[in-house]
Parts: sequence; C-alpha cells; structure tokens
Amino acid sequence: MLSKQGNGNAEALSGDAGHSSRDFLSTKPGLVLGALLATFLWGSATPFVKEGYRLFQVDGSSIPTILVFAGLRFILAGVMVLGIAVALGVDIRVKRSSYPKILKLAASQTFIQYSMEYIGLSMISGVMGSLLCGAQTVFSLLLAHFIFHQEDMTARKALGCLIGALGLAIGMGNPGSSSPLGILFMLIGIMGPSVSGCLMHKYGQSDNPMVLSGWQFLTGGIGILATGFLFGGRLTAWNFRGIAVLVYLAFVSACAYTVWSFLMKKHEVSQVSMFNLANPIVSVLLSALILGEGAEAFSGAMLAALLLVSVGIYIVTKGSEPVPVRAQAHRAPRRAKSSGSVLQ
Repeated sequence: MLSKQGNGNAEALSGDAGHSSRDFLSTKPGLVLGALLATFLWGSATPFVKEGYRLFQVDGSSIPTILVFAGLRFILAGVMVLGIAVALGVDIRVKRSSYPKILKLAASQTFIQYSMEYIGLSMISGVMGSLLCGAQTVFSLLLAHFIFHQEDMTARKALGCLIGALGLAIGMGNPGSSSPLGILFMLIGIMGPSVSGCLMHKYGQSDNPMVLSGWQFLTGGIGILATGFLFGGRLTAWNFRGIAVLVYLAFVSACAYTVWSFLMKKHEVSQVSMFNLANPIVSVLLSALILGEGAEAFSGAMLAALLLVSVGIYIVTKGSEPVPVRAQAHRAPRRAKSSGSVLQ
C-alpha cells in the first residue's frame, strides 16, 4: 500500500492522494486484510516477550530490568517507522502544534500501556496475558462513544462487546498459575491503547499517522528506558537469539501500529478495534506452541472463552460498512442524551 505513493509526500501517505490506495483502505476488504495482518503480528508479541525474558535471563522481580527491555523494543520500533518514512520520501519533521499530540500518544500508547503490561507479563502465563489483551476492545468502544463522541453505540455493537467480554471473563475465572497482581497490571495497561486509539482517530485527520506513530514510539521508548536505567535496570545476558527476538518485537510494533493507524483514520473505531478480539486467539495458540502452555491453552474454559470472542467479532462486523473519513469529518458530534438508553 505504501509503495504506491506518487510523490511520496506526507499527504500521500496519510491517504489524501492516490485514489486507488485511499479507496481500498476505505473498503471492507481493506479493513479486514489490514486488521488481520496487524492482529496476527500483535498476537505473536506476548509469547515472544515471554521468550525474550527467558533468553535475556530477565528476573521477573526486577521491574527496572523489565522496563529496560521494553524501552529498547520501542526505541527500535520508532527508528524503524521513521526510517521507512524517510526511505519513502516522507517529511518526518513535526509542527510545533503536533508536540502535545505526540506526547499524549507516547504517554498513553507506549509508556503507560507497555510499562504496565511488561510488568504484568512477568507475573502471569502467556495464555492469560493473551486473553487479557482482548479486553482492550471493550475499553476502546466505550471511550469512543462516551468520551470522544466519535461514533454511535448500536445494540449490535453492544451485544458483540458483551459476548466478547463474557469470553474474557470465563478465561480470567480460571487463572491457573497467574498472579492476581499481574492480572491487575495488565488491566491497567490495556486502558492505554484504548485512549490512544481514539486520539489517533482524531489526530490522523490532520497529521500523518505514520509520523505520529514513529515519534510517539521513540519518545515513549526513551521514557521507559530512562526510567528503567534510573532505578538500576540493565540487560547483561546478550545473545544472538535474544537480539533477534528484540528486533522482531520492534518490527511487530512498527508494522502493526502503522497499518492500524491508517485503518483508524479510514474507519469507525468499532470496526477496527473489534478485530482486537482476534489477538487472544492467535496469541493463545502461539503461547501453546512457543511457551509450551498447551494444557492451559486447550482447557475447556479457554476454548469456551476463545469461541465467545470469535462470536463477538462476527456479530460486530456482520453487515458493517466502512465509513469514509470525509463522511465522518462532516458528522456532527454526538451529544449524550439526558435520558433513555444509549443504544440506538
């Protein structure tokens, strides 16, 4: 998609030029293919983070060292995104007015989310971490409706969210070896991308989402790394496989978030964010394969949870048509009703 730009400027990459690319991103196939690619990459992140801890011999009780590992990943991800942009001829300089946007995205999407999630993952299984990440979708829809007023909440969307949330609840009701404190850290962390997704949907109308993603990764990663170093965190067991995992995790962020940012600009938040419910499915399966957590992954409770999550995706996406970004721009902000149900 990015290779089809004519003059390679920021407007082309943000979707304001290049009719075929813009039209494809606004279609259901563009939404489905892009979202599935991003969710597969994200689904692989949790087991690879756990594998990275093992290869670098990260002590789960050393929070500063965990933050150093996370910070390095997102600094690399930011460099990758901005490097790709430069190679395509995109001006990665940002206006002064965009500084607050980058800081808000870096704080919510990178610093808060990954500080909490990486600490939480050191205390729980990869399967449990995979399932918890699906809860992000519920937060995203609620924030998009009640706080940012970016879309209406229909009965169908609400039903899909409830079924998906029920699946997550069943999974969390069988914690196994996972620590309740680790689960709490994960739940706090997943609120970050719920906020940043709505912010990216808003900021992407005037700023290049690829540039925003690159700078917020770099800014947030530096913040996480500095915090880890300040409190004595260090990575000492460097090895080739560990470095390969770290680079792959950076690629996951660089590729998945860039694609996701474009989708968030072209479609309603719910149509994109509901694909997050596919993340636990991919991640649970990969956790079973990579981390040897097959017993937990294929337990009756986990299979029931994954089935409900899949049904939730089907209900929300069935019959939905992508809304062109210009049509969204002309929508009047939805005002909360003083009485009655929020379901339309």
